[in-house]
Amino acid sequence: MSTYAVTSEVLDTATVLQVVVEDAALTEWELHAPTGLLQRTGTVTLRLADVLAGDVTDPVGTVVTVPVLLLSPQGARPSDVHGLWAHLPADAGARLVAFSDPTPDLTAALTEPLCHRLTPSGPVLADLRLALRLKAAHPTADRLLAAAEQHRADAGGVFARYVWVAAREALRTDAGRFDRLMSVADDPATRAEAQLAYLVSAYEDVTFSEAFPDGHRARLARAMLRSALDERLATRRHDLLAVYLPNLLSVPEPLPADDVLGPDPGLRDAVRAELADPRDPTTTSPALRAWLGEG
Repeated sequence: MSTYAVTSEVLDTATVLQVVVEDAALTEWELHAPTGLLQRTGTVTLRLADVLAGDVTDPVGTVVTVPVLLLSPQGARPSDVHGLWAHLPADAGARLVAFSDPTPDLTAALTEPLCHRLTPSGPVLADLRLALRLKAAHPTADRLLAAAEQHRADAGGVFARYVWVAAREALRTDAGRFDRLMSVADDPATRAEAQLAYLVSAYEDVTFSEAFPDGHRARLARAMLRSALDERLATRRHDLLAVYLPNLLSVPEPLPADDVLGPDPGLRDAVRAELADPRDPTTTSPALRAWLGEG
């Protein structure tokens, strides 16, 4: 069986910290002649606000100063900047979450190579706390699915990736459990961020590992088609219809439309109408039209 593609921040990092930026001192961009890259260096001073997971010995309130290195090719777009602090706010008062390997030392936990990711805490903190509480309870697969159902309206991507990875083997081997999670994923009552995380996580592992039966592929395809009809997903509907679904339906072998749409006859007409609607170019997909037999 191939190695899976999807990982979970909650399962892959032992130390999770919330920190607050106290101060930052960064140089202007300058050319680093040995590499030909532009670089920006300096330091950021951080205050520990909370230990969400791990055994850091420094108490809450401890202030440390960590080095910053940003790299960018000359003439690159802002999105091409690399480094742990790329695209992060370094303004005083900014709150961040750090995901790190196990270490008792606060400075090490906030510095590469032990720190793998820094992210603004506002969008993820509540979601992260929810996932960490569930993890601490050592849940069974069915308990994970029950939590996904219970928190469909408020859980986000961090929680959804945790549920997927933690329950993955049970989902792979049990069509009923897989269907149960896909029912959360294609439910309009599910928060859009979690909905996409469930769908994309399943897609990446199903197509990357080829370890999931065709019945799982067909159920995932139905979930993606139903979700693509949901206007809450905005431009991500195009991603589902024009990118994810054509690949899912062809790897490792073509999956006939009847195998996917048979359990939901009305879905074929709904998808056909959406693909043909000239008022919504977001949902244009020649590949799916051909798959439906419309040339």
